[in-house]
Amino acid sequence: RAWKGVVGQHSFGMWPHDMMARCLCVLALDRFGDYGGASLGRDDDGGDSVVAPVREMAGQLLSVLWTMAPESEQKDCLHVLIRMSSREQWEVRHGALLALKYVMVISSSNVLQKVNDTLLNHAAHEILQVAQEGLSDKMEDVQSVAAQILLSILNETQRNELQRKELIQKSCVRLWNALGQLRSISSCAVDFVGLFSATICTDPSFVYKAIEGNMDHGPCGLGAVVEKLRAFLDFASVTVSLSALKAIGSIAGPYASMVSENNSQDAYHHGRH
Repeated sequence: RAWKGVVGQHSFGMWPHDMMARCLCVLALDRFGDYGGASLGRDDDGGDSVVAPVREMAGQLLSVLWTMAPESEQKDCLHVLIRMSSREQWEVRHGALLALKYVMVISSSNVLQKVNDTLLNHAAHEILQVAQEGLSDKMEDVQSVAAQILLSILNETQRNELQRKELIQKSCVRLWNALGQLRSISSCAVDFVGLFSATICTDPSFVYKAIEGNMDHGPCGLGAVVEKLRAFLDFASVTVSLSALKAIGSIAGPYASMVSENNSQDAYHHGRH
């Protein structure tokens, strides 16, 4: 049985309480995985990505139950998922990140019940750390879910410049390193390039500064970013190519304005002389 402290509470009875525990067990024990490629209508993707319907369903159900559970059970469940995210078996890490992704999405949208703001901020901080570490995971399918979580958090911080810059500061170097190892057949290619494109579009100059001096793949600058994005245009995935084009467009606009302004200033000074 699950944690027994809530049996007498009317808002969260023994049945949903037991369901939460069983969902956690499924996430920890499930090893089933299929792969979806062009044969399953995923010819848009860069490579075959894992399809884990059991873990997906368990994660979705757990996220709904999590929003309705008492705060003490929310903390316990979050603690278990965080521990699972560092387990040796990649399926367990994958399942934990899937659940955390859905917890983040459904709790921030408040579609069912208002989640305590303090707890939500704590949960977001914990999930952010796990997702950042997940970018460096040795399994591409775990990396893919981690990138999805970070993209979700990035979208949630669009109205808060301080939080957005903190997220970019902490995630950019790991993402930049991961992009350097990306192959056209990588199952995480779509999510990685999509996240990088969204990050660049948010604040190009800040991204340069956040990862400048990174020694793993050389210093970051406009030329290095454009060259990396240009390489993604050759990927088989249409989504990857479109994300790369969007990022290049977001860079080209401000850069063209800056060059035009500098040329105008040069022409003005030249005319005076």
